[in-house]
Amino acid sequence: DDHVSILPPFSSVVVLYNVWLFSVQNSNKVFFSSVGNPSVINAANYFSAQTSPTPIIEMAILGEEAYFFKASNGVEIWDYTGQLTAPFAESPGRTYARGCTSQNSVVQLDNSLFWVGDDYTVYRTGTVPQRVSTSLIEDRLTACSEMIAPHNFPAFTFSLEGHVYYILNLPPVGETYAYDCQTQQWFRWGTQLPQQEEPGIFYCQCGTGQGNQIYMGSSVDGNVYSPDPRSH
Repeated sequence: DDHVSILPPFSSVVVLYNVWLFSVQNSNKVFFSSVGNPSVINAANYFSAQTSPTPIIEMAILGEEAYFFKASNGVEIWDYTGQLTAPFAESPGRTYARGCTSQNSVVQLDNSLFWVGDDYTVYRTGTVPQRVSTSLIEDRLTACSEMIAPHNFPAFTFSLEGHVYYILNLPPVGETYAYDCQTQQWFRWGTQLPQQEEPGIFYCQCGTGQGNQIYMGSSVDGNVYSPDPRSH
């Protein structure tokens, strides 16, 4: 905000208590804005998620806490302090000993955060990370890891007829899987064209809405779709 200092490139942004947080690309540093104004960032207003020097690859807000997902060596949980010079502080003893392999896999749903861990297991937040993936899902994630790096597993969520889903796309193997939070089961999803014998990867890789107003964006044709519960 001094119009002189050059800020580094940011990789993600979240807001908590009207303060915007910006994680620095390939770093464990986090800059924070002035209260109520995301465009005002003092070059000296930053802190480091310092449990380990591993870079932050994604940030997320759950409840009144900020989660810093690192590529390895854990997920740090920070609380809001209200202090102007140090508005956030690490919550002692709550760091997860499990990292995150894909920035786009982190999704908030069902009062939790879901992500693909650095061991290619799907977790959800709790007192400790709770495994929700099955051996099949982990095998497919591991197969993806052997094909391409860095790993990108786009995920999103929506709710339909009382069921909340975590939709996980696996582009390297052309497959999509959906976790139903209510039944705690995984299902194979996909987009099947007329000439295809088996469904391929689900074209939609982002979504929003609930009830009768659900919208999903296609990564293939750029269209926006709504699910039809009568179709299977």
